[in-house]
Amino acid sequence: FSSAFGTPAGISKTLEEMTPLLIAGIAVFIALKAGLWNIGVEGQLIIGAFTAAVVGQHVRGIPGVIICIVAGMAGGMLWALPAGLIKALRNGHEVITTIMLNNIALLLTRYLAGGPFKDPGSQSPRTMPIHVSVALPSIKFGPGFSINPALLIGFVLVAGISVWLFRTVSGYELRATGENPTAAKFAGVNAKKMIIYSMCASGAIGGLAGALQVLAFKGQFFDGFSPGYGFTG
Repeated sequence: FSSAFGTPAGISKTLEEMTPLLIAGIAVFIALKAGLWNIGVEGQLIIGAFTAAVVGQHVRGIPGVIICIVAGMAGGMLWALPAGLIKALRNGHEVITTIMLNNIALLLTRYLAGGPFKDPGSQSPRTMPIHVSVALPSIKFGPGFSINPALLIGFVLVAGISVWLFRTVSGYELRATGENPTAAKFAGVNAKKMIIYSMCASGAIGGLAGALQVLAFKGQFFDGFSPGYGFTG
C-alpha cells in the first residue's frame, strides 16, 4: 500500500499500470453487455500494440499519433472479427475462439518482433522505437507526480461508452441482444449483426489499450507485451 499510494511517484506508477487495464476493462464490458465473453481482449491488446508500434516508426507529429491510434484500433478490431463471425454464423463459443486467438497473437507477434520487424540493436524480440514526435509525454503536476493523457482518454472513454450504451438506439440494441437475443430479434434487431458489431467494437477498444500503452509508456513493442506476462517491460 505504501509503495502504490505512499508517494507521488508511487501514485503516478499506479496510475500508469491502471491505464491499459481500465481501457481493456471497457472492451470486456462492451462485449458482456452484448452477452459475449470476450476473453480475447489480451490478444487484441497485443495486436493493437504491435500495429501501433510498427506504424509509429514511420509517422510524425499529432497526425501521426492519430494514425497510430487508428491503426491499433483497426488491428484489435480485425483480430476480434473471426470470433464474432464464428459466433454469429456458426454459434461457436467465443470463449474458446478468443482464447485460441490470444495464443496465436502472442506467438505471431513474438515471431514478427524477433524477425521481420526486429530492432537490429536488440538481443531480444522487440521492434524499433516509435518516433519521438508520436509519443504521449506525461504531464507533471509536482515533484514526482505526473499523469499521462492516455489515462484521461480512458476516463473520457468510460463516459462516452456510458452515454452510447444508455442514450442511443444502437446502444439499446446491443444491450437488448445481450439480455434476450430472441426478444431482440422479434423487436427488429438483427442479432447476428449486433454480435459481430459488438465483438468488433470490443476488439477495437482492446487495440486502443495496446496502442496507448506503446505511445504513452513503452515506446516500442516487445515479446510478452500483455498483462500478467512481463507487462512492465
